[in-house]
Amino acid sequence: MSTGAQLVLVSRRSISRTFRQPVLVFPVVSFPLILLAVNAAGLASVTKLPGFPTDSYINFAIIVCFIQGAMFAAINSGTELAGDIQGGFTDRLALTPAHRWVV
Repeated sequence: MSTGAQLVLVSRRSISRTFRQPVLVFPVVSFPLILLAVNAAGLASVTKLPGFPTDSYINFAIIVCFIQGAMFAAINSGTELAGDIQGGFTDRLALTPAHRWVV
């Protein structure tokens, strides 16, 4: 089996486990959007300051949303990886003929 096929199989397992537990996906999407809405409503007047780089605060602050969502996703990935290590799944993967960097 090719390395790409092995990577797809292991990735598919992780992605399906994540979407089977919506509680893992909900905070990653909703919390950054809620913070963006609150901050955009409260800080919209900052765009009137001279030298502010854009006319819309959302254009200025949207990157924080993406960074925060990525951080939440990384935290969830680390938690799932720790569960796989504690549950012995990575040990079982090490016994397969899969390439080590796929595991």
